[in-house]
Amino acid sequence: MGEDDGTTIYLLRHGESHANVRSVLSNGYAYDAGLTERGRRQSVEAAGWLEGTPLAALYTSPLRRSAETAAILSAALGCAAAVCADVREIDVGRFDGRGDRRMWRDHDAILSRWYGGEVDVPFPGGETRRRAEARIVGALEMICERHPRGAVGVVTHSMIARFAVARLAPLAGTALSAPAYRLGHGEIGVLRCEGGHWTCLAWRVNPRQALQRSAAAPMLLDGGR
Repeated sequence: MGEDDGTTIYLLRHGESHANVRSVLSNGYAYDAGLTERGRRQSVEAAGWLEGTPLAALYTSPLRRSAETAAILSAALGCAAAVCADVREIDVGRFDGRGDRRMWRDHDAILSRWYGGEVDVPFPGGETRRRAEARIVGALEMICERHPRGAVGVVTHSMIARFAVARLAPLAGTALSAPAYRLGHGEIGVLRCEGGHWTCLAWRVNPRQALQRSAAAPMLLDGGR
């Protein structure tokens, strides 16, 4: 296998949405929230961090917050975004559009069972962990088949990204329920696929902090090492 063989996937969580601010589930069936102004800034920062990385393709979840994030990336990076339905957030069924305490209690109880290995427990009217994992893994494998070399951007969601990396390239010594698996708004995970073997090169990259560190790095004078 040559040095250039393999696909690097930049898995990006969308910027903050109005649903996040309201603590309401928004999976596009009952409620499809767009970005807040802060979410737009986070998307711009993500584009700044990715600047200079030639993307072979850019894919996005069909949900509005992801599509708006992808549009900002597309404009900044000069790479058209294509919709990929299978990278959308977990289907929570009848919980969509709700933000009441009872729903969150039941939601968290189901996730706790998922984290415990009960892969066939569904959200009411929604999907199981087994189904969610199968579609996101299938989508990423399909993307690698289409683009066997180079870099690809994928704008997706926090929970589905958690299960993707846990399945393909788990974080060593880290429980699935741990905060370390959770991408924040606008944060990026970097996955590499070579010959069907997956590795996680970086996880929870915060573009704003990364850009600030880069700007603060000392400049070498002539003759410096």
